[in-house]
This record gives sequence, structure tokens and C-alpha cells, in this order.
Amino acid sequence: MKIRKRPITAADDLSVNRCTFTPEDVAAFLSQIYELQGLGISLNENADGCAEFTIGDSVYNIANL
Repeated sequence: MKIRKRPITAADDLSVNRCTFTPEDVAAFLSQIYELQGLGISLNENADGCAEFTIGDSVYNIANL
């Protein structure tokens, strides 16, 4: 059974001095974390502009990409 976690909303205003990551960048980063090895990590981009990361049995939503 998948566990839904609290949605995370991206900021509308981007600061010039901040890094910006694509959903693919985040998925690649997560796959390198030792503690997450062995857990399935997947990314689904929805038509509404949100991304859904699945890590093991947990699902994380990122809104307003």
C-alpha cells in the first residue's frame, strides 16, 4: 500500500541566486542516496504540471512545476 505524503508547492518567484532542478535531476539525486538503495524510485509528471515521486511505498507530490 502506498502512503501519500504532504504535497510540496514550488515557489512562483525564482531568485537569481538559487539553483533550479528539473524533476529528472531530483530523481537522479535520490537514486544516489545510500539509504534509499534497494527502494524503487520513480517519477511521474502529470498533465497539470505536478510531479509525483514514488520512493518505496511512499508517494510525494510536488506542485506548480
